[in-house]
Amino acid sequence: MMARMLDILLYRAQHLGRIGGLGAALIAAALIAEAGLVRPMQAERAELAVRNERLLQENRAQARAQENAQAQPALPLSPAAEAALRQLFQAAEEEGLSLDQGDYRLTDESGTARRYQLTLPVTGSYPAIRAFLAKALNNDHALALNAVQLRREAIEEADLDAVLRFTLYLEEGP
Repeated sequence: MMARMLDILLYRAQHLGRIGGLGAALIAAALIAEAGLVRPMQAERAELAVRNERLLQENRAQARAQENAQAQPALPLSPAAEAALRQLFQAAEEEGLSLDQGDYRLTDESGTARRYQLTLPVTGSYPAIRAFLAKALNNDHALALNAVQLRREAIEEADLDAVLRFTLYLEEGP
């Protein structure tokens, strides 16, 4: 069977002529190069892409942790405010959002509860931002959403830049 196939190949090769034989040899060389060089390179490229994505996520997580560590306000926070902010940052991290340095202002009006005005710049996809808002508001009933500003630089970008304004209501201090 194999000898018959070889005979057929030799017969066809003789009818190709020199130019046709050269073309067939080039096609065979290209197929061998593709199998021996290109496919392993494609597999290596795919592995490197996965590794780069993992390293990028680790770098983002480290940057968020460093930002969270540096995001300590100048004034000491009450334990309730610290717990609420921890929950807020945890909800953002669970949704894979990047919380930039925010603005925290304490307003203490006589006869009313103390309030923290929180302004948080957030970067992420719309579904992630929406899930973060739902989680944050469901986790802490003393947190109120005042405003949401969404902006996208270009229509093809997946991530949005958002500014979220919250009010955190606390019990009246001593």
